[in-house]
Amino acid sequence: MNKLLTFIILSFLLSSCSENNQNKIHPNSENLPNPQRENEHIIDENFNNLLNIDFSNDQYTLRSLIGQNENIGFIKDVEVDKRGRIFVLDDRQQKVLVYSSNGDFLQAIGRRGQGPGELSYAKSIELYQDSLLLISNRFRVEEYDIFSDSISFNRTVNFEINIKSICTINEMLYIHNFDVLNSGLMNSEMRKTNMLHEYTIPQYSNRLTFGESYISDSPVIVDRLTQGEIICDPNNNVLIYVSDRVNILKGYSLSNGEQIWKSSISDLSFPKIEEIVNNGNPGLKIIPPENDIFDKFLTPVLIKDGVILIQVDRREIVNKESLESKDSVLSYLIDTKTGEGYYYSDKLDRILYLSENSIIEVNDSFTALKIKNKKTQ
Repeated sequence: MNKLLTFIILSFLLSSCSENNQNKIHPNSENLPNPQRENEHIIDENFNNLLNIDFSNDQYTLRSLIGQNENIGFIKDVEVDKRGRIFVLDDRQQKVLVYSSNGDFLQAIGRRGQGPGELSYAKSIELYQDSLLLISNRFRVEEYDIFSDSISFNRTVNFEINIKSICTINEMLYIHNFDVLNSGLMNSEMRKTNMLHEYTIPQYSNRLTFGESYISDSPVIVDRLTQGEIICDPNNNVLIYVSDRVNILKGYSLSNGEQIWKSSISDLSFPKIEEIVNNGNPGLKIIPPENDIFDKFLTPVLIKDGVILIQVDRREIVNKESLESKDSVLSYLIDTKTGEGYYYSDKLDRILYLSENSIIEVNDSFTALKIKNKKTQ
């Protein structure tokens, strides 16, 4: 609710700025998917269930709880290794909490700070070949050795780009860079930049830069609307980008970095951004949805057989004076190879991890996890 209140106050303040009738509204048709073009899709609720996947609540039984009686600030990301150990990135405390498969606390990794192995801007974690834990940390990646029972700090790797999220396939690390204004990577003539970067492991040498950003004459708009999350599908050698602020999903071939599809989901309600001029100076104005429904993509989750689960956190304002809202989660399944998919359910909880045998859900305040096992037939 505090985030929502901040957003509404910011929207009101920005709305008071003087406007120009010729102002540009974003996102625009240049950037949004168009089904008339090849490999671009609008995912509709009425699409048939061709993927034949069932992970509804009645298929699982509760195994354990994490965080119910502990001091967890805000759960940002979750990974599980082959031993069943659960790695939980706490964004607020800037540390990774490690639990057994039964939910027993094992140890904490990192702490807030600027030194080697310390965290200040950790937003994403990733397991590499079940031997390393990689933690994105703004312009750094912190590398921890997790091969043995005792987890230890290995090294800090420095990068020249600001890191939002990471994923790995084989011996490659993929980084999503969102800091367009400070990176110097934007091509002003082309009105865009490349937002994805491929590095070898363990040398961390850059092999490929790809992935078209949001396109605009305004570098500020490119920066704001290029933020997002990435997830890798190793079985199909595909990287999927999910935007933070625009209803856009993209799939890229990791053989050559080419975009193979672009999709968005019908009937979602994201704020828009308008370019304005205030006292002769360029600026931005956030335009809240007129229907008082605020949608936001949650962290994408990979399912077996080349399918990702995309969930939408929906907040519908039912009382503007008290800011009371009705919250729900919309779930969609999308084919990583084609970008096609369908609406699945509004009955699932927020899911951060899925496998053949288990599922990890987070509560609505992102402070506790519920671990479930799939029922045996």
